[in-house]
Amino acid sequence: MIISSKFWNIYIVLYVTFHIMSRSCEIDTLPVDGLCIPLNISIGTKIITDYVKICCPNEKDGEEVHILTKNGQDTSVKGSPQQFVCTTCGRCFYPHTSRFFKELKTDIKTIISQSLKRGRLNVKSLSRRLQLKRSTTSRLLLQVIKLVSNSIKHKKYFKTKRRRSNCLFIDETFLKIGRKTWYLIVVVSGNNKIMAVELVKKRTKAIIFEIVKNCADRLLYGLQLLISDGFQVYVGVARKLGKNLTHVRHIHKPPYRRIIVEIYSYDEFDVSKTIFKTTNEITTTFGWFIGHVKTTKESLGNRKRGRKKGSKNRSKHIIAAEKKEKAENRKPRGRPPAKSAKKGWKVHVFNHDRKKGWITALGGSSTVVGTAMKIILKQFRNMHITSNLIEKEFSALKKLIDFRGRRSMEIWNELLISYFIIRDEPKILDQVLDQVNISFQTVSKSISCLLTGGVAVM
Repeated sequence: MIISSKFWNIYIVLYVTFHIMSRSCEIDTLPVDGLCIPLNISIGTKIITDYVKICCPNEKDGEEVHILTKNGQDTSVKGSPQQFVCTTCGRCFYPHTSRFFKELKTDIKTIISQSLKRGRLNVKSLSRRLQLKRSTTSRLLLQVIKLVSNSIKHKKYFKTKRRRSNCLFIDETFLKIGRKTWYLIVVVSGNNKIMAVELVKKRTKAIIFEIVKNCADRLLYGLQLLISDGFQVYVGVARKLGKNLTHVRHIHKPPYRRIIVEIYSYDEFDVSKTIFKTTNEITTTFGWFIGHVKTTKESLGNRKRGRKKGSKNRSKHIIAAEKKEKAENRKPRGRPPAKSAKKGWKVHVFNHDRKKGWITALGGSSTVVGTAMKIILKQFRNMHITSNLIEKEFSALKKLIDFRGRRSMEIWNELLISYFIIRDEPKILDQVLDQVNISFQTVSKSISCLLTGGVAVM
């Protein structure tokens, strides 16, 4: 059935009138005692004019009615509004701070709270919901953001909390701030908790290392697994950490669906690095699969210089024979030929056992890789390695935050930190919204939306 716009406008007018009358404040048709104020509500092309009886903000349902008297006009306030005094409780207030408008402010805060759930800091959607201009909504959101940012000064939050995990996901995306490119680096723990959010000018090894090290120190089970993309800086960061760990890189370049697993093992003098190349679906499929494995060794430089204790010099005639042989068999001059990229790589075979639920090395294949794959499998059971938690976090971020508009570096920092705080601790909104100041002008612009309960006006 198609409803005409004329019928719809009549329905909205009746609906709003009913909701005004159902409010706890009584409504009179005429301002007989001078304790009523006119209320104009625009519904499409229609304007409803009625009178709202002024009630004390402290008056509650079921209590005895508070008695009010006029207290003259307050010339110290812009517009010189009429002031009222409640002889019952002694409260002084203005018409726009009476009980009726106090309840409407509470309704606006409820709508803001519902809109900001899961960090939905989107100016456009909230403006549409409250029927306000974007500039007005931006000011409201900015209040909330600043209050959230200030609330963490003496409280533990995601940048200082310890997490029950042994895994870190790290990735970065870029933002344009003042026509310059900035990088947003986000770190997520293996149990899907935000650990770090940093906005930086450059993605250098020194900057990323400090971020990762800080997060690794806050893992209760120690860092055993680091997940990143193919950005080469992460290789240097994993090496610089100096820990026995497995670094998984998912490559976003052709050929796609590749992962490179780098396993670091330290002893007193050397670091052993085992590299394993395979495809990203090994954690979702069962049976045999192959991969290319290569092992390298690097000295840590911890050995003392000089001869080993108890060793002796070679005799003079042996040294002379070595020099003679070297002189007779001189190497050709010039640049040596390039080493083959395939040199040192060997094919190894592994099995993903459906019953046991782990990956094992077969034959003479690398047991180091097999052990590392068990750790990886715990984190990515029935999941592709390339579809990880950090990618989901960025997808949610771009959906829930309006990235348009000009914002300073400070505003972007507060916005991003507030977003992740709200995602991590939703209850903080209830504490913050009590302190948000909403002007009478904002309430008056949203009044038709509030009284219709969010019903679309045509």
